[in-house]
Amino acid sequence: MKCKTVIIILFSILTFSLNAAKLDISIFHNIEKKQISFTSKTGKYVIIANHKTVLEIQKGEELRISQVHDSLISLYRGDKFIGNYKELNFKGKGFVNVFTLKIEQSPINIRDYDDDLIIRFYKHKIQLINRVDIENYTAGVVESEALGSSKDLQFFFVQAITCRTYALVNYLKHTDEGFNLCDDVHCQYYLGRCHHSDILRATARTSGEVIVDENQRMISAAFHSNCGGQTANSEDVWSVETSYLKSVKDTFCTHSSNAHWEYAMKTDEWLAFLKKQYNYPVSDSKMRRLACSYEQKERKKYFENG
Repeated sequence: MKCKTVIIILFSILTFSLNAAKLDISIFHNIEKKQISFTSKTGKYVIIANHKTVLEIQKGEELRISQVHDSLISLYRGDKFIGNYKELNFKGKGFVNVFTLKIEQSPINIRDYDDDLIIRFYKHKIQLINRVDIENYTAGVVESEALGSSKDLQFFFVQAITCRTYALVNYLKHTDEGFNLCDDVHCQYYLGRCHHSDILRATARTSGEVIVDENQRMISAAFHSNCGGQTANSEDVWSVETSYLKSVKDTFCTHSSNAHWEYAMKTDEWLAFLKKQYNYPVSDSKMRRLACSYEQKERKKYFENG
């Protein structure tokens, strides 16, 4: 099965936000956010609440946002209190708009982001949503996921197309929570704005390109940091068979970091898992012994259906 890249017209195909070329990304997704500093790094920003403009700031100006209780956030400009709000929208008004966020009392707390920001509550906690152009997001993901893996511009071309495809296929992943994708490895690792010139060039030169199958459907463009020397069939991981995610030997991974790893587990927990997941006959002494001493010389499924 051969896959190929095609150029799609984003504005005519995508309908997941008011601006069809933007994605809503939950940033600092797994970090507690009670005290936040927002600084306009490039461009002017307008802050909107309740459909009204409450403030405008220029390049270099800083705002402070803090959680009042479980449903209101306070906005400060310097020492001046602006007001309490349920939701704030920071909309860039320049040709290029970049802002810096600092999360107080967080070990990894300062990042730059492109485009716009929404601050609101979800389940009594502050939620930060970066409403970002899909190409800016793609470049940010490639830098976060792949920088250091290669210095080859062609590698960044491939990674940009892969990351863009993955985002468009999975853009409904967090719909119930009010955004498209998170910034953690649950979706794609995204640490904000890309600063690497080759990655920016690769993203721009592949703009709009995605990977499709023979039926012109975008593929599930899953990728990994290291497969250990052999990939797995999609049905062995997600129970969904595809014509393109098939197990292949990959000797490149065996020479990279994380190729070898161990995970310790108690015997009783392992057998209980096999019993529950595969109805494995753990009461049979021979089968118990096999379950705890097998060797896997190639990537395939064991234990299925006993």
